[in-house]
Amino acid sequence: EGGGIAANAHASVAFTGDDRGIMHPEGVLSCLKADDIHFPKSRVLAVENTSNKGGGTCYEWEEIEALRAVASKSGLLFHLDGARLYNALIAKNHSESDYGAAFDSISICLSKGLGAPVGSILLGNEAFIAHAKRIRKRIGGGWRQAGFLAGAALYAMEHNVERLAIDHAAASDMAVFLQSLPYIGKVISPETNVLIFGLNEDLNQDQFIAGLAEKGIGISQMGPGKCRMVFHLDITEAHINKVKSVLKSF
Repeated sequence: EGGGIAANAHASVAFTGDDRGIMHPEGVLSCLKADDIHFPKSRVLAVENTSNKGGGTCYEWEEIEALRAVASKSGLLFHLDGARLYNALIAKNHSESDYGAAFDSISICLSKGLGAPVGSILLGNEAFIAHAKRIRKRIGGGWRQAGFLAGAALYAMEHNVERLAIDHAAASDMAVFLQSLPYIGKVISPETNVLIFGLNEDLNQDQFIAGLAEKGIGISQMGPGKCRMVFHLDITEAHINKVKSVLKSF
């Protein structure tokens, strides 16, 4: 975001993945650079689970293991962008400890589905975290008096994980509803709390999003003709009923 990888890490990125945002070993191998001074060295294999632009898609554990094998064989660090990791854990009944053992480093967002007011956590071995703290200090990321925010994050971890299944069910219910509307195109069946759907060509996307915003409903654009809804603990049944009512009359 904002060119942060290039600006802060001075690194270049090669992307791979299918239409649901899931990477496969053959795609990763095709991105690895040859041992040639004309190319940058391949250092890190970073996986996002769940996949944001894939509509909250989850990796199967066998897919994680296959990518881990590629990383190990290729001498790559294996990093997990786990902004929505707990959604994947709930949806797939995977364990935290298995993920901790598989990856060299993990980042987790505390303010998305978990509902903390702010914050993320970074996991890794002792040397990695010591280096990360040094980089954080260098770029001005150190905080003072952050304990009360840590307390809120701890509450979220202890109370808001299991309820993620409620958000997943709400997304699935909305997906079924959207399929009944004549102006809605393809609806990607959600695995977790992210719902992506298309609009028919005769409906202007900008006007559609703006019209919902006027009714107090916020959705985001995911490319031409594609929209995204995200369900979380602040979305109540009353909110969902309002959305359905507005969409029916659109």
